[in-house]
Amino acid sequence: MAAEVIEPDGDLTIVCHDTSFQVCSKAIALASPVFKAMFMSNFMEGLSVKNSDPSNPAVVKLPEDDPEAFRIFSNIAHHRLDRLPHQLEIDQLDGLAMLVDKYQCASLIRGVGRSWILGALRKRSRERPREELWLLLHFAYVVNSQTYFSAISRVLVESSPQPFLRWKYARDNMRTFPGELLAQLDLLHNQILVQMQLALMDPVLCLTRNSCSECRFKIDGYLYRLFTLEGGLIPSTPSFGKTSIASILQSLYSMEEDALDWYMKECERHPMPPTLKNRVPVLEDLKKRIGALNMCLKCIKDGYCEKHVVE
Repeated sequence: MAAEVIEPDGDLTIVCHDTSFQVCSKAIALASPVFKAMFMSNFMEGLSVKNSDPSNPAVVKLPEDDPEAFRIFSNIAHHRLDRLPHQLEIDQLDGLAMLVDKYQCASLIRGVGRSWILGALRKRSRERPREELWLLLHFAYVVNSQTYFSAISRVLVESSPQPFLRWKYARDNMRTFPGELLAQLDLLHNQILVQMQLALMDPVLCLTRNSCSECRFKIDGYLYRLFTLEGGLIPSTPSFGKTSIASILQSLYSMEEDALDWYMKECERHPMPPTLKNRVPVLEDLKKRIGALNMCLKCIKDGYCEKHVVE
């Protein structure tokens, strides 16, 4: 079978399974330090490339590589951006991620990779299977996209119905993730839950400073209102811990504007704290508490970063 021409003057033929590509060895070497080391070595691949030319191209076989992923890589390496697909499916991104990691070419793929992640997220913005999100997270991890790694991991954490360490699909498909990632995702999940509970219990803590019957009545009313939400959202109860973060937030944000106002009136004996005037400040406090809790890609990869130095 004739080679697929990526570069007409290419001096190298790459064979992936049953698909061949005519490429320029210099372009491939510039795109990947792995290929650069391979072509500059005195092993068979390096010697054959050094003695090759367009009329007599060297042949390098890569039987383990995905032809479709290599086609994308080589087109980008040769600046043939017009040949790139507008969008990739999840399995295509997954295959590309493995090739990018193997040949250490994240910087080459990162720019267009971001657009493919965005396209994949927009294509199925609702009820996307967590398995697909997991593969998208890995692609973002491989191409070093902090923005999408943080956003996708947050969606996974908020939608998680169980600890990540017990999620069989994730355990069986760690790809190139570090082994401690599942525990770190569980830690983030617990941190968000703690901050949510603190925000929701803040009105109770404020009211319990006063001992009058009216304040106690308001505490009961506040807790009852949370209890009547779907799932019964009383912090520190078993049902609260078993409910996904996304479901809790959906229930809170779907409340009527005046749903909590009836018990937030001023007590005749004690002025009401400003944060309890209505439900908006409570939810704003909640958003502020959990908004900054995200996964740091540099911390995951390097174990630390300048922004999150532990004293």
